[in-house]
Amino acid sequence: MSGIYTDEEVDAVAAVLVKGLGNNALTSAIGPSKERFRGAMKAAVDGQNNARIAELEVFRKDVGAYVRLYDFLSQIIDFGDTDVEKHAVFFRVLATRSARLVPLRTSTCPMSVSCTSSWK
Repeated sequence: MSGIYTDEEVDAVAAVLVKGLGNNALTSAIGPSKERFRGAMKAAVDGQNNARIAELEVFRKDVGAYVRLYDFLSQIIDFGDTDVEKHAVFFRVLATRSARLVPLRTSTCPMSVSCTSSWK
């Protein structure tokens, strides 16, 4: 999904972790991407844009799937491409920092009653 992160931000997060610059530097490096995700989700929820909400939820899930797949495959395959590893590192940080930013859909009505969902 374009618009959530840039290649420069991926490189910056990877560099912070490799150099061991600490949590403040990591927060600064991941901040713009996290805020774009947060802003996009907030705008989608406020505008009741269910298609955009679904798109952002798929992005979040895909980020987690990428990290899990990378973790598994990197044990048996040498990718030989630092971009794959940089993205895995970046997505891992983004996933942990953005997990609590996704609103959970909760129904306020019994299953047998048709009603709208609310967002927490």
